[in-house]
Amino acid sequence: MPNADNISGPTNIHGIGRSGTTLLQNILGATGDLQICNETPALVFAPYRGGELTPGSADRDAAPASAGVAAVHAAICAVLPSGKRRWCQKLGGIPNFIGWDMINDADRHYATEPYPFPYTWYWQVLRESFPDSTDVLILRDYRDVIISRHQYSGWKPTGIASDIAVYFNILAHPAAKIDYVVRYEDLVADSEGTADRLLAQLGLADNSRASRALAWHASPSRGETLADARKREFSWADRYGELITDAMRRTMSPAVRRLEQRLSLNLDM
Repeated sequence: MPNADNISGPTNIHGIGRSGTTLLQNILGATGDLQICNETPALVFAPYRGGELTPGSADRDAAPASAGVAAVHAAICAVLPSGKRRWCQKLGGIPNFIGWDMINDADRHYATEPYPFPYTWYWQVLRESFPDSTDVLILRDYRDVIISRHQYSGWKPTGIASDIAVYFNILAHPAAKIDYVVRYEDLVADSEGTADRLLAQLGLADNSRASRALAWHASPSRGETLADARKREFSWADRYGELITDAMRRTMSPAVRRLEQRLSLNLDM
């Protein structure tokens, strides 16, 4: 698995890059109960779009109900097979490898800043492809995400902020499906308690193996362990004034407020 019996019901991890999606995935994977399929947007959105645009075959008696869904399921089952009963995938980030010619007037009315995006289509793909999914979102202070991504990848902070704003708009969209929210800051402050609540939410056994992921540091500083970083209470806050501008805050503000309202959260940003 994934196979034809369970392809419609994965655990979907949502979250912009540098928010802790890999840590969340590793916590779930360490239980041994889920097949971890890692980052799958290219196996979801590209095949679906291909199915949408492909004409029916002349030698078939009947076309599938949704060629896009059929393409997604076939691609994932072929590329990421496993013998496990359940599976998990990371859907974080914006699938910018797709040409957004399907943007409609409703999308433009919902949010055109900082750039337009096919919000309705995005959730249509996920809803149709994985109708039985459980969807988990990890959120981190967007200022930390901007600085972490800039430090890690060298991307321009203004571009990162624009992408995060669009991603928050995706999550806040009326068609969005988010079943459970994990705050990155809670994982730092109360790692085991936060992980235990997540596992309970997903119906996974309270497995001590999951705690191994909490001692794993995705991108450690050279010569430093996660315990070292915790001991010095590492924070990006001292760089906010250097990299987070008023223009970036204005870009982010509408999306942050929209997401707060949609998920009944106080992001305090």
